[in-house]
Amino acid sequence: MEYIKGWLKGILYVNVLLMLCESLLAKTKYEKYLRFFSGFLLMLCLIRPLLDLTSAGSILDASFFRSTLESELRLSEEYEQLQGGRSDFRNAYEEAVKKQITELGEEYDLEIEQISLIWNRENTSVTALSIDCQKKENADAISRISDFREALIQVYPVEKGNINIEMRD
Repeated sequence: MEYIKGWLKGILYVNVLLMLCESLLAKTKYEKYLRFFSGFLLMLCLIRPLLDLTSAGSILDASFFRSTLESELRLSEEYEQLQGGRSDFRNAYEEAVKKQITELGEEYDLEIEQISLIWNRENTSVTALSIDCQKKENADAISRISDFREALIQVYPVEKGNINIEMRD
């Protein structure tokens, strides 16, 4: 008896909601679509007891659950691919920056041996640079290093205190 009451209440609520929507959209170009949708929804409400008796509702639920899992799996695979592309982009960016710093060092008579880039937590920007270098012959190392640091500050958005340059002999 309780099941029949719930079923009838469901039909009543859906019918009231559909009548409200129909009165709001009366005499518009969407009226025929609303009538189709409301008829379809009422038919589903009417055959709900048959679906429950045949356990078709659980089959529909399982189908929905399966399709949801499949779409989540697809999304996770796409996310993995994006992460891989992001890593490739980061590696290419690092190589380009290292090449550029090496060329810039040559302009200041410094021979760059090793460059390390320190990234922020999100891996979206470089926050610090660590550079090991040697001076070329006949070069004033102290002034060259400070000029080189200033040039790096102008090229890269890294604070002066986050650029570590070590001179090796």
